Amino acid sequence: MLRESTQKAYLTGVTGIARYYRVSPEHLSDEQIRSYLHVLIEERNRSQSYINQVYSGLQFLFETTLKRDWSSWRIPRARKSKKLPVVLSEQEVAGYLGP
Repeated sequence: MLRESTQKAYLTGVTGIARYYRVSPEHLSDEQIRSYLHVLIEERNRSQSYINQVYSGLQFLFETTLKRDWSSWRIPRARKSKKLPVVLSEQEVAGYLGP
């Protein structure tokens, strides 16, 4: 059983795509799903976490609820971007250590 917060997040994602295309999510094509995820990333500047929630909600809908194939190789999950560590200059390090 999914936690209530997970259920709400999944429902929000699935509702969002249904409203965007004005069609039941069960009738969406792979291309429509890819396109919507692209819109969330590029136009709406949604966080990586949000994108993955939408993706997971759609995957749950197709696999668990509709008992249909969700081919993740056709719609790959977005990967989290890796952040590089902040590197301090010698002057900054000396400033932290004091005289």
